Amino acid sequence: MIIETENKTETTAENKYNIEVTSKTFRSLFGDLYANPFRSMIREIVANAHDANRQSGYNGPVEISIYKDGVEYYMEIKDHGVGMTYDDMVNIYTTFFKSTKSDNNDSIGGFGIGSKSPLAYADYFIATSVKDGKKNVIMTSKNNDIPSYQVMLKNVDTNDTNGTTIRIPIEANHVGQIEGVYNQELIGFWPLPKLTDLNGKDVSAEAIEVIDGLRLIKMKPSHFSGFKMSVGGPNYVISHLPMAFNLVTIMDVPIGDVKVSLSRETVTYDDSLKQTLSRIFKDRMGEIDSKVKEMTKEEILSTPWIPKLFFTPDTASICETIFDKLNFDFLKDVKWAFQNQPYGGKYCSRTWNNFKKYIMGYLGDIIKQDSLNFAPTDMVQDSQIVVSKSCMPPGITFFVDMPEDKLKEFAEFLGKKCNILNVDDPKIRKYFSRKNREPIPVKKGDPIKFSADVFYSSNGSNKTIYELDEIGENDVFIVGEPNTKSIHYARKMEALKKIFPDRNIYVGRGTPKGFIAAKVSGLKNVFTFYSSDPHEIRYVKLFEIMTDEEKEKAIAAAKFVMRKNPGKTIFNFSSTIGSESICPGSFIYTISPLLKERMKDVVLSAINNGDAIDLGDDSHPLIVIGVALIKMEIEKILDQMYPMWNNPNSVFLKYIESLDNELQHNSKS
Repeated sequence: MIIETENKTETTAENKYNIEVTSKTFRSLFGDLYANPFRSMIREIVANAHDANRQSGYNGPVEISIYKDGVEYYMEIKDHGVGMTYDDMVNIYTTFFKSTKSDNNDSIGGFGIGSKSPLAYADYFIATSVKDGKKNVIMTSKNNDIPSYQVMLKNVDTNDTNGTTIRIPIEANHVGQIEGVYNQELIGFWPLPKLTDLNGKDVSAEAIEVIDGLRLIKMKPSHFSGFKMSVGGPNYVISHLPMAFNLVTIMDVPIGDVKVSLSRETVTYDDSLKQTLSRIFKDRMGEIDSKVKEMTKEEILSTPWIPKLFFTPDTASICETIFDKLNFDFLKDVKWAFQNQPYGGKYCSRTWNNFKKYIMGYLGDIIKQDSLNFAPTDMVQDSQIVVSKSCMPPGITFFVDMPEDKLKEFAEFLGKKCNILNVDDPKIRKYFSRKNREPIPVKKGDPIKFSADVFYSSNGSNKTIYELDEIGENDVFIVGEPNTKSIHYARKMEALKKIFPDRNIYVGRGTPKGFIAAKVSGLKNVFTFYSSDPHEIRYVKLFEIMTDEEKEKAIAAAKFVMRKNPGKTIFNFSSTIGSESICPGSFIYTISPLLKERMKDVVLSAINNGDAIDLGDDSHPLIVIGVALIKMEIEKILDQMYPMWNNPNSVFLKYIESLDNELQHNSKS
């Protein structure tokens, strides 16, 4: 990265200024530079490794690995660059603001601080570099905020290939956060860095290259994070441009076109940059349009990024080409449609007026499914939800009134099997009559029955029917609704095993009768979850089956995490258990600054009081339980001290009343 300099003057020994490195200057120049030292350190070291790979002509990824050595965890970031000599290493790791990349825009670096960034997080780090058969190892450390270095190996002969490895000790509670940091900070690098977790498993994201300079990112776990620009690797959110794809979209921007902060955590998002991004985006969309126009029908069906397109004004031309080549105008008379995915439900979605935008949402399913299902529109009632997914064959179902031969011809054109459905199908007819059935007779004490296809147990049991007297005192039974698969039972089981490691746990979707039997059982450790239940209700139910010791452990674990970032804890704390989120949101919700300060003291007192334990994983579900329990206790205290604290309307009216009184007082005086 080119670093702009002004008023260059020659200096002599008589007029050159020096900076004495003390703990004070170190903190001033470097220690407080990063808002999030852990994330920034990883991004900076990976950026250096990425530059090194490019400079050596190596086209593979930067390699990131997590290890445990005794009780210590550490991370290694490795490149396959040209390596460094002993003198190179001493100069780089002992001189702040010294860089070899400040005179070009081909490299990310340029500020001369990224190589030292581990010191913002850790007390030491070890750099190992090989260049032309010589290995050098230097440990850089800080003691009382004074940086120093120690030579561990100097010019030792080796057969290792050229390259540099940085080894950094990391806190145990940060091990579980590295994948999240990867998904936030490193997805702009190309090729994507390779991340290997503590178990030796590759947990890297996956990139789908659309064209040169634009790619889509599939993450683990999958989530949608919008449109970002990559400035040589570090990525930043693009807020003013529309999304073109339903995955994280990375657009490369020349390094010299962006003003990056010293910490590289932010960019100057001004009108000039917006214009540059708009121009690049328009050019990229034009390139994609030209590329699609040259594709055959078969290429469109086999290209992985095609189903990820949004139908927007910017992609309209691209989508129109896809529609033409796949003959999708044939579907213009479709009235209803749905994807028959594994999770349940009884619904159809109306195509509405914007047919093309709607069908683009189903494009992925149309392409990937082996068959297409067509059903007459009289199977559904306008504005009513009456068709169950469980009645339909796998794939995507379209409700349309057209001759069967035309439907089969269209499916054959796309290379798909064609299923023609009708109301006389026994399975469908059976469903339609279900709404007229009598209520299922169930009495207290009847056996609980799980659905075998989505039943999990922690003790290897394959039974699906349980008499109440078979259920142990400490066993945990969670029975989901029979008509939905929206609860992610497998993930819920894994979460519950962490919360209750010594109990038998049974989780699954209940049969209609089994679900009702669980509901009326009357046992505290057998309970039901509705898919429509607010998350808070589900966790209150979990509290009912927890022992006092389990609750105390949960609270202590939550306090450990909350104490590390009290600001976030007070005003915004959320986490997950299994696939279900518990989001207490803001602990403090009030428009009164004075009241907010007073309540802040209450929260801090609650989280700082008592023992705290480290579970080694900030996302541990037990921590979520603990947070919810702490929140409930804090709310009790606040209810007693400040009855209006959670009623913003009352607080506002009180505020208006005080202003009115003040005005009246002033007018009289």
